Amino acid sequence: MDNGAISEDKKINYESVEPVEEPNSRAETTKLLRDNLACSQEILDKIKDIKKYIFWQQTWGVIRLLIILVPVVLGFIYLPPLIRNSIEQYRNLFG
Repeated sequence: MDNGAISEDKKINYESVEPVEEPNSRAETTKLLRDNLACSQEILDKIKDIKKYIFWQQTWGVIRLLIILVPVVLGFIYLPPLIRNSIEQYRNLFG
C-alpha cells in the first residue's frame, strides 16, 4: 500500500473543471443522484479497506510491543534471584 501520497494521475486540476449547470429535468437530477450514489459506494468500499488496514497495523503494533515488553518484565521478575545465587556461588568459590 502506498504511503498516503496522492499519485499525479489522481490529482484534480481545479482550473480545468467546468462549473456544474443546474439540471433541467427530473431525469438529469436522477442521473446525477445515481452517479453520486455510485461514487459514494466506491468511496465506502475504499474506506472499509483502509479501516481493515489500520486495524491490522494497530494489532501488529500491540503484538510487537508485547513481544518486547513481556521478556523484559519476566526478566525483572525471575533474573534477580538467579543472579544473586550465581554471585553467591562465585563469592563462595573465591571467597
